Amino acid sequence: LLEEVQASTGLDGVDDKIRRLHEILVDDAPWLWVVHDLSPRAMTSNVEGFNPAQAWFQDFTPIHIGE
Repeated sequence: LLEEVQASTGLDGVDDKIRRLHEILVDDAPWLWVVHDLSPRAMTSNVEGFNPAQAWFQDFTPIHIGE
């Protein structure tokens, strides 16, 4: 199903295939979903001083961009 969605060139049937993929993932989960972060972060290699928070609050003040 995933390959069919990726190879599709139109929207016909894509919603149904994605819905079915979601059902499979939820009903036969290969791992336990612990959290769904609504604020994902991406970092590049020159970001320094970032330590992921162990709680819900993230302090961004010590972060800087290296050269």
